[in-house]
Amino acid sequence: MGLAIETAWPPMLASFLASLVEFVEALTVGLAVGTVRGWRPVLAGTALAFAVLLTLVVVRGPALTCIPSRSRAVRRRRPPAPDGRLGIEAIRPRGICPLQDPVLST
Repeated sequence: MGLAIETAWPPMLASFLASLVEFVEALTVGLAVGTVRGWRPVLAGTALAFAVLLTLVVVRGPALTCIPSRSRAVRRRRPPAPDGRLGIEAIRPRGICPLQDPVLST
């Protein structure tokens, strides 16, 4: 069972925006160096950085599947249900959470 979108979007958005800021910064530096020192070193550095990143993703990426799903689960507090019940017992009867949730059953 994956993360719900309402739980996952804030860190995903923050990561995307941080990556966008870093991209703009790297582009600015590349344009500045390219106009002052020439484009050959800039393009060579960009190609090398891309190759290193691609190698890291190919080599280390599959290791992410070895992390148990329980340690990746994000738990958050929910407000009490209208009838006063708290926690998972309040959302199971409404069909929001399945009865056999593999993360919460162990």
